[in-house]
Amino acid sequence: MSILVSVFILILVALIQTFMQLSPGVFALFYHYALGKKSRKKADSFSLYYVLGYELFIIATIFILCIFVFLINKAVTIDFALVYWILAGVSIAEAMAGLFFYYRKNKTTELFISRKLARSIEKQASNVKNSSDAFILGFVSGLPELIFTLPVYLTAIFTLIDFTIIPRATVLIAFIILAILPLIWIFILYHTDRHLADIARLRLKLKPFVKIVFCFCFLLLAIAIMLGNLNHG
Repeated sequence: MSILVSVFILILVALIQTFMQLSPGVFALFYHYALGKKSRKKADSFSLYYVLGYELFIIATIFILCIFVFLINKAVTIDFALVYWILAGVSIAEAMAGLFFYYRKNKTTELFISRKLARSIEKQASNVKNSSDAFILGFVSGLPELIFTLPVYLTAIFTLIDFTIIPRATVLIAFIILAILPLIWIFILYHTDRHLADIARLRLKLKPFVKIVFCFCFLLLAIAIMLGNLNHG
């Protein structure tokens, strides 16, 4: 792939990750309950561990996928052209899923996860008693969204294989920082005298925008992958 296409793909990957809504939603619930039961200082301390847990989840997932890709490529030479076409097709499917299924069809910010799982997550968010609980909650908050993020991570990994203009570690660090921006945003909202109800209303207003961004970014990602694949070929 050309450098410009690779950079464009990595930017789209970062944007999609940044607009993921589940972990920020869980964080908003967790911080609300923490403020109700603990001091502001303790809630802030727990929030740091939540963020660290979420970061570790992303890092661990990408690391495991990297090992998997390199082991497969070592055992059997990967047909990268075929992989890119598959990823492009998956991105188109994700675009439609993001537009029609990422949010539930009601006037709330409920996401695609089952109501049973949503209640379980809310229960865990309300019962955080120490930093370990906050860390684990942050870590597991990324699991349900793997259906959307897994193809994105794989796209980033395959793009980075041929990307040498910037150190790969630098790209991954930037990716991790962008991924936690929504959590920092919610943290700032709580520290500017906003409450859970205010944040919920704001997230509801942003719902149509997020759906459009998801669909648009995944479609652009599919186009970029196909163009990069054709140029590479």
